Amino acid sequence: MTTQQMVQLNMSMFGIFSGGVCTAFSAWGGQTVDGHTIAGRNYDAPGTSFPDFKGTTTVVVFNPVSEPGAVHRDNSVAIVAPVGMLFGLTGMNSKGLYFEYNNAMNSIPVDMTKLPDVADGLTQNFWAALDLDSLSAWTERYTKSKSLSASLTGVADEKQAQHYERSPYQNSRMVQSASGGDYKYANMRGMDIYTNHFFLTDWENQVFPPFGKCPPTCPATYDAPTQTFQRLINLQNQAAAAAGRIDVGLMKSTMTTPIANGGSFVPLNTSSNPGWTSYTTVTDVRSKVMYIWSQLESPTQQWVTVDLNRFFKQ
Repeated sequence: MTTQQMVQLNMSMFGIFSGGVCTAFSAWGGQTVDGHTIAGRNYDAPGTSFPDFKGTTTVVVFNPVSEPGAVHRDNSVAIVAPVGMLFGLTGMNSKGLYFEYNNAMNSIPVDMTKLPDVADGLTQNFWAALDLDSLSAWTERYTKSKSLSASLTGVADEKQAQHYERSPYQNSRMVQSASGGDYKYANMRGMDIYTNHFFLTDWENQVFPPFGKCPPTCPATYDAPTQTFQRLINLQNQAAAAAGRIDVGLMKSTMTTPIANGGSFVPLNTSSNPGWTSYTTVTDVRSKVMYIWSQLESPTQQWVTVDLNRFFKQ
């Protein structure tokens, strides 16, 4: 790697704080063909510097060595991220828990000179994946903890998915399918879809992108620069059309539909959006198989299949 690329990697956290543009969609139960969870995720990065890492998506698997006398043997954890970024961005552990991270500073901006004295959500995700064996354990930990900046963490097992709205000022809160939020929340039962803003509206220091709370009949132009609303609405429309028929193939096509065509995928150099989709993952949670699309802008590009069972040792 060049010196400049190393500098950018070490500054990557600040790029994420300045406004990531990620999209998440999980479906399960009656919404999927076999009833088990299928999780889709677009990792979108700031467009000013991150294109240098185009096509550098990696899968890194950690197989911890047990310490003598340890009460819990750490789980194996797989992380999907641009090369060199080894934190809880997207991944899965050997107990069958899938997780992913979205920026939410559209809802609670953070002054970078006055960060709270807590760990960031990306690091906490990685720790949780090493430690935890169930969704209930993840909820127990996160609803008693804060995050360095406003963020969203999604977690799923083979039976269901849920996500947590995370604040620097208050403990995290869980949002479940068809039950949470009054700010542009329109998810169907058996689906969890979110982008880069909170659905709940009573957080301390909360703002409503871009300048104030959007009325029920807000125009399409009322949005954050990263199009958090447009991506959400597009994906909710796609999900409604796919209800009851979702499988890996349909999730792949859904998550890679460009935003200009009614989807959430952001191609490089999209004039309406300052970010771009660095990679897309679709995860069959029950089988622990991930399908990865790293944006290369190549006519011969193909999905890469990674069977995590081959690499997990714990």
